[in-house]
This record gives sequence, structure tokens and C-alpha cells, in this order.
Amino acid sequence: DEIRAVAKYVELSSIAETNFTENNDGSIYKQELTTFIRTLEAEKLSSLLVASANKYLVSYITNQGRAFTFGSDGGASLSFTQQTGQLGESSGYQITISKQSIYPQF
Repeated sequence: DEIRAVAKYVELSSIAETNFTENNDGSIYKQELTTFIRTLEAEKLSSLLVASANKYLVSYITNQGRAFTFGSDGGASLSFTQQTGQLGESSGYQITISKQSIYPQF
């Protein structure tokens, strides 16, 4: 329903193909949220460059309306690639937010 934050938070728009995976490797959970942001723009690139230098507590809502979070133990890292698009494909940024954690997603 609501997120209360002392620090500024960032909201990413996403596409229907956004997905989260979590694999347990013994005592470590490997978590990864991937999405795509359409349209290559200087402002978006600038924001992504700043964002990739920070760590995040990540919250997301599934298509079923369930909310989850990960990154509470030190923050998740954001990385991205730019895609110019082949014929019939979209141009934009492939975003990956990942974390190796001792905790599963909550």
C-alpha cells in the first residue's frame, strides 16, 4: 500500500516481461530482477550511470499483486546494457538488479 522512506527512492517503469529469479546455492540466495526500459535517451543514460554506482533495497509487485523485497543486507546492485534494436525490436536499456544474499526475498 505504501512505502515510507527517509532517503529518496527511485521508481522504474517496466515491461510485461520483467522477471525475478532466486536460486539457493547452499547458504547464499542469488537474486536477480531484470526489466527493459524503452527508448535510448541522454537523460535516462545519465540516471542509469548514477544509479549503477549505488546499492538498493528493491521492492516490486508481481502481476498477481503480491509485493516482495530483496537487498536488505547491504543493498542490490544495478547494471545495464544499451540495445539499439534490430529490425522489429525496441531500442532501450536492459536493466539487471542483482544481489547475493544470506536472506531469501521477503
